[in-house]
Amino acid sequence: MPTKNTEAQPKKAAKKVAKKTVKTAKKTGTKKKPTPTPTPVQVTKVLAPEEYFWLVEGGGLNSLHALADALEQMSGEQFAYHTQRDGNDFARWIGGVFSDEELARIIARQKTQAKTAEALRKYLA
Repeated sequence: MPTKNTEAQPKKAAKKVAKKTVKTAKKTGTKKKPTPTPTPVQVTKVLAPEEYFWLVEGGGLNSLHALADALEQMSGEQFAYHTQRDGNDFARWIGGVFSDEELARIIARQKTQAKTAEALRKYLA
């Protein structure tokens, strides 16, 4: 029957190997690298007419600043049309045309017209 000392020796050896492995990984730089931060949205991007956001009550928006202005002016019915019938059209446009998924998620989470405009203005500032 093995004694306690002989049973403890393999455990100590395993701990030493584990510590060496961690130290080696730190020295060689094999640890996981941080995810790069996304590039900021191109707020000055010039859109072609086929990329405009077309409002249901008429008019096209050619920039995120134009969207922010329109959100402050449009009727509640128009806002509801673009956010409630088939997902959030504004968020889809931002993600698709501007390739800014972070802003698209922020806009999609907003529940009111005022909060949507506020979130967009804050992001653009």
